[in-house]
Amino acid sequence: MSRPLLSDRIRLLLIISLVYLVAWFTHYSKIPAGQYPIDEVRATLDTARALAEGLFDSQSNAEGYSLYTYILSILARFFDTETGLVAAARGLNALALMSAIALGASAARRYWQSKRAAWIAGLLIGLNPVLIFWAGEVSPALLATAALSLALAYLLRWLRNARTRYSFFISTGLAAASALQTSLLPLALLWPALAFFYPLHQRLQHLYLSLLPIALFTGIYFASNLTLHPPWQWSTENLGAGAYSALASPELFESKNFAFYRQLHPLLLLNPIHWGLLFILASAGFYAHFRQRETSPSLYISVAILFIFALSFASNEGGSQSRATMIPLLAILAAGSYQMPKIWRRAKRPRRRLILTAGLLLAGFSYAPYFYGDSSQSWERDYAHMARAHLEFGQNEHAINWAEKTLKLNPERADMHAILVIAEFNHWALDSVPRSLSAESARALLESSKSAQSDSTIRTIQAIYQHKLRDSKQAFATWQAERQHNPLALLCLYWTGQASRAEVSDLSAFAGHRYFELLQSAVQVDRNALAYGDLESLIDNLLAFAY
Repeated sequence: MSRPLLSDRIRLLLIISLVYLVAWFTHYSKIPAGQYPIDEVRATLDTARALAEGLFDSQSNAEGYSLYTYILSILARFFDTETGLVAAARGLNALALMSAIALGASAARRYWQSKRAAWIAGLLIGLNPVLIFWAGEVSPALLATAALSLALAYLLRWLRNARTRYSFFISTGLAAASALQTSLLPLALLWPALAFFYPLHQRLQHLYLSLLPIALFTGIYFASNLTLHPPWQWSTENLGAGAYSALASPELFESKNFAFYRQLHPLLLLNPIHWGLLFILASAGFYAHFRQRETSPSLYISVAILFIFALSFASNEGGSQSRATMIPLLAILAAGSYQMPKIWRRAKRPRRRLILTAGLLLAGFSYAPYFYGDSSQSWERDYAHMARAHLEFGQNEHAINWAEKTLKLNPERADMHAILVIAEFNHWALDSVPRSLSAESARALLESSKSAQSDSTIRTIQAIYQHKLRDSKQAFATWQAERQHNPLALLCLYWTGQASRAEVSDLSAFAGHRYFELLQSAVQVDRNALAYGDLESLIDNLLAFAY
């Protein structure tokens, strides 16, 4: 009878993690933050779709594309819309997370010779809120985590039985992981040295097979426009502080701030698993194994991996996504923490005191930043993204709230002033129950709009306030100047009789614009009909003089 590919234990771990992941995907895909990609992600999606269609931008082509962009371009051949491609990227992340769980749990089972260890490692990976969060993003973090998990699983086998094919699998995992997350590059480059010096036999074969995947990836880089993601940057200015940040508990900013989103969503907030807990449990597992075998090379190699990663993380200014790739390593070590209660019971008072002191020192090391750092000061970009996302999906009150939060951190942001102007305009003029505007309010809104980053929409809205304040001549002039660029301006001209129906017959140039559908609906209104509809009432209120 053939042996099943996955044991019942691993399958159950995958099901538990998949339930959590699907719950997060379902929630995240229904809110603006999950539906509206940040600018960098949107650029990556556009590039991937262009590659899938055989379209190459000369400037981007000269700079090169990351491996992750090419992977997305393969998906883009089957999912041609932005929404579809985002969903496909999340599906790929889900597969990567399931792979990392299976590899991590299996490695922990072999390493600790315990089914309990497999459960601990699998749950620490599969229910980790950082991995769950980045799985919902268009991000290479999960693929890099799966690739590194493959390397770690075979590395533990290799340390016990240094087979040559294991060297190849480890190198393949490290090369792929470093191409997806540049902070892992030193691990891939240093691996051939260990593969040559550690084994007692067939050292040259180990060296060749460990170099082969790295040479293959390097050759692809030079022969094509493939680049590392993110680009390698070497900086030693804050090496000590950066290395400490790699190991301390707080999540660092990287495109999105996990700490910010954790505060917003109970699915993440109520999950007790975090880096500090993993770090302390991994240290407990390290101690438990050290008590069993003081000279175990796997322990020292694990510490070396963390140390090298921390230096690379600091020099390359890594963030939450890069550090997430280390979670399987910590989880495998942490799986041995189940032995600590037995060690504690058997320990005498001096050793218990030593264990307790070490635990407190580790906790102090990991959590100290919480006492002198305010992570909310780094949330400006997240506030701004939330303001844009809510505005995009017509949630104007939320957009106003997030824009105001952004401006409290940085009052000089003209783009947030612009979002505030548009959201406030939409809120009183275009909500399901439009509100009339007093002259005092119109004057205040007009004055505050002058701080906004000026564009066609802002100028059109300013002209509406001028019209409401009975400065119609200036308003008409502004709308005439903007009629070719903004459907709202053309709507105002048409509704006030300054443009004929023939002039608004062709609206195709405005397709996709924020106020296109409003103009399209307004043109279809029969203003001579006896019935007075909601749309007619809304636009009349929009252009009525302020009281």
